[in-house]
Parts: sequence; C-alpha cells; structure tokens
Amino acid sequence: MSLYYFLQVTVFGKTISYSTIKAQAQVAMPILEVLSNSDLKITDKQTEGECNFSIRNYNEKGKITEVGLQYIVSIKDTIDSKQKETITYELYKNGQKIELNNQSTQKMILGKDKKQDDQYTLKIKYDKDKSTEMGNILDAVQIQVHSEQEQKI
Repeated sequence: MSLYYFLQVTVFGKTISYSTIKAQAQVAMPILEVLSNSDLKITDKQTEGECNFSIRNYNEKGKITEVGLQYIVSIKDTIDSKQKETITYELYKNGQKIELNNQSTQKMILGKDKKQDDQYTLKIKYDKDKSTEMGNILDAVQIQVHSEQEQKI
C-alpha cells in the first residue's frame, strides 16, 4: 500500500506603498465688483425711481479677474403682501431691458480676457391707485448678485 501526500503551497502577497507629494500652487483670483451710487426715493407724489449700479470684472487698480464668472442678479423684497401688487420692477443692462423670471435674471457671463463693466438700471414703479397705504417700500428692496466660476464643458 502506498500513501501519497500532495503538498500544495499557496502564497498570497500584498504590497502597500505611500507617496507624499508636496506642491505649492496659487489659486486663480476671481474679481467681481458691484458699485452703486443711487439715492432712491419713492413717495405718493414721486411714484417712480431708478437705481443705477454696475458689475465689473476688475478692481480699482485695474486688475482683471483671472477666471471667467457667471452671475445672476436678483431683486429681493420683503414688501407686505397687501402692497406686493403695487410695485413693479424693470431691469436694464447697458440700456437693454432684461427679462426677469421670479425677480431674477438668467445667468450672465463676465469674461477674464478683457475689462467688462455692465451698467444696470433698476426701475421701480409704485401704483398708488392699487394701495390705500404707503409703507416703507425702499427699505424692503435689495439687489443681490450671486456669482460662481464659469463652467466650461
């Protein structure tokens, strides 16, 4: 009688390595400035007013943004619901009327290759015939600019 033994050897291996990489990088500097110099007064006698502001891609030293930006202009208000229908807004960019959707614009682009200065005019109209009271409307209106780095696909 013969007895045979088979010996099977199985080897498992695992290698782990770590690499440390040190780098020094500079993040691109976005520049978006919003400037306004309007003093707006709307009363029962003066029922229309304009607020002028500009959005630009460079600072006061002339340095241009290093990245393209996209932005949205929004008109926010906290006007009492009784007075909501008495106020209307019209927004103009460089003299051209812009369509507002829920009091916001579509995304607009500020490039990075040359200076860009977009001039805006917000026209606010108060219809005193639709309201019996004139509240403090101007303290309740804000212009907001939301921006993010331009997405290129």
